Amino acid sequence: MKKLLGIGLCIFAFVVMIMGVMIAGIGGGGIGSIASPLVVFATEEEAYGYQYIGSELGVPWDIILLADGMHAYENEAENLAGYNPMMTSLQFCILMEEEKVPGEETVSGGDAGESWETQTMVYYVGREKILEYMGITADELTYREAAGVITAINAVAEEKSTEELKYEATLLVNPDYENVLRDFIGLSEENTTFAMEVFHTHYLAEMYGYVVDYSYIELPDIVQGDVTRHELALVATSLIGHPYLMGGKSGQTGPPTGPLDCSGYVDWVYVQCFGSVVSSGQLPQGVAVSGTAMQWYASEAITEDELKVGDLGFLYDPATMSSGQVNHVGIYIGTDSNGNNYWIHCAGRRYGTTASPSGRVGISLPSVTNSYNPVDGSSFEPMMPACRFRYFRRPRFSFSGE
Repeated sequence: MKKLLGIGLCIFAFVVMIMGVMIAGIGGGGIGSIASPLVVFATEEEAYGYQYIGSELGVPWDIILLADGMHAYENEAENLAGYNPMMTSLQFCILMEEEKVPGEETVSGGDAGESWETQTMVYYVGREKILEYMGITADELTYREAAGVITAINAVAEEKSTEELKYEATLLVNPDYENVLRDFIGLSEENTTFAMEVFHTHYLAEMYGYVVDYSYIELPDIVQGDVTRHELALVATSLIGHPYLMGGKSGQTGPPTGPLDCSGYVDWVYVQCFGSVVSSGQLPQGVAVSGTAMQWYASEAITEDELKVGDLGFLYDPATMSSGQVNHVGIYIGTDSNGNNYWIHCAGRRYGTTASPSGRVGISLPSVTNSYNPVDGSSFEPMMPACRFRYFRRPRFSFSGE
């Protein structure tokens, strides 16, 4: 199991709030005058586990960790040893089951095939309903990776399917975190409010060594929804040096609210330019939920020769990944005089620096290190290691001038 960087101790106070002590200025935003006698500890390995599961399911890792930490506090537990981040993550999920009937015959790539049309949709909200769909109890949930849960859910949908009816199941994220904390995790109203304020300050990212300085970020002046590919590249390169964090997302306009992972970075760039994320693809059966998988299926396959600025590169095809493989995604921003493609991406610790040991945003070439920014002709330090993307996709967005 990988460990978090930037902290040398084996056990960290994930939140320490003593009654009567007012916490302010956390993460630069402060949480007002809310205080709580919460003392809960998470090991490095536990914290990474929350990041890993959150990244797989698209749920922010810190809201999951806050949910368990506050629940532990309310139940007078001193640590998170008895908590499974997968169990908690499912409380933040919605299972959407589509019932489909045969449609008209279609022709794709010259081959005749049968299309299916959605007839009804049923939603299963929260862990208990999702487990009920899977046919297991909470005590029987032993999965520590999303792939196992996805496989089990797809097996149920496939078993229900017949020649006349086809069922497809997809896990979605419930964006109403406050409701989940209160009605599914079972926190009191006071502690729900407290957890949400801590979440919005990104205190955990700071506590675990992911302190972000936003002063260097200068976003270009663009008209959202009416951008050129060059303007997207300007937005993308405005974040060079920004720190990496597995599970890091920031799906709103303006500077990121914290560190980002690879798919979180891609989504952030597209949100600035179009007001919506790339991660909206519906996953086929058997494919584990992840930001990169959703971006893959929300885009169209292209060849390397067809690349345009703003297109995406992936290390793996999500449908053929083996257990233990982790996908990665970057944005194409140009080609050098030798025909080598420049890719800007937010990558992990192999690309880390003294300032951002967990990783960073930078521009890579396929086979050599790089410090050149082809968008504006500037350079950056330290140099970025090589990264060779193997699969190429084009998100379904319309650029100005095309």
